[in-house]
Amino acid sequence: MEMETMIHVSHEHALVLREKEKTHETVCDVCWRLIVGSAYECEQRKCDFSIHRSCAQFPREIGHPFHPQHPLIFLVLPPDDAEKFDCSACGETGSRFIYHCSDCQFNLDVVCAALKPTEDHQDQSNQLQLQLQLLSHPHPLIICDHNEKYSPVLCSACVFPIKDLNLIYVCLECKRLLHETCTNFPEEIKHPFHPQHPLALLTRPPYESGTFGCDACRRGSSGFTYNCSQCQFDLDIHCASLMPITEDEDHQTQRHPDHEDDHEEEEEEEEVEFYCSLCGLKRDLSDPSYYCAECHYIAHVHCVVSEVVYLLEEEWYLACKLGDTKLDTPANVIKENADETVRDGSKLFPR
Repeated sequence: MEMETMIHVSHEHALVLREKEKTHETVCDVCWRLIVGSAYECEQRKCDFSIHRSCAQFPREIGHPFHPQHPLIFLVLPPDDAEKFDCSACGETGSRFIYHCSDCQFNLDVVCAALKPTEDHQDQSNQLQLQLQLLSHPHPLIICDHNEKYSPVLCSACVFPIKDLNLIYVCLECKRLLHETCTNFPEEIKHPFHPQHPLALLTRPPYESGTFGCDACRRGSSGFTYNCSQCQFDLDIHCASLMPITEDEDHQTQRHPDHEDDHEEEEEEEEVEFYCSLCGLKRDLSDPSYYCAECHYIAHVHCVVSEVVYLLEEEWYLACKLGDTKLDTPANVIKENADETVRDGSKLFPR
């Protein structure tokens, strides 16, 4: 049987249609999503060029509800000899494959171009707008269904995938794609990790790099940050949700993987609590720490959170690759299990 071939405008060699197994991890050179099923591959092995069958068949021109004023034209490279472009929907920077309006300088990457508003978007938008007025969000949101081919889409706030069963909320003013739950964060919080000043919600990091380092878990992010401009202190969305509580009678401590049950001798307990049980370094008693009163196990917040978040991320991304959409997002897991006691020096934070 003769194999189907084609010439694509983005590549100099002929492409051959092949089937990709689910376990074979190949990324599409157009949309940067994993390829499962039919895909075109370059006949020249050294090129390592592959695209989804559907990505090879993008229409030359589309009308899109994100920009109803004019049609959008498909371009392989950004216009005007530019090296990069910013997507007008999600704000991400791309270097190839763009739907473009030259009159308005409006751009959509191929993932956002595939997003379509839900059929009952108008009714949901009216309901949501009432909520947003209370939350002081200044812009309307467009509610979109998932496009199965480009799932999962990353949420711009928490930087975790939006599940297939969830709707995608698009803010064209902020250039952000969001979970529904990530549309309603308070604009300002007071947090015990930085009691000196209130923290303001920023939808983009205030630094030239476009990223920030969370001062709780020490992990980098390009998502929303709760920021103190005076101190250049940042909390990502996950760590901002870790509000410490005191232990009650029904408290069941969430055990860290490195938390053993063996108890220290009484005479060693006071000295042990000056040191982090994870990294072994001496603690600054003015900094918050995670603490188990039963075992006298105490650790830096960033030592615990960074490892837990890392484990949750690994589990989540593996599940997404395997097509499992039932696993809860790391952000929700952290919120639902944030019942560890946090100690300020040697005093418990009150509820």
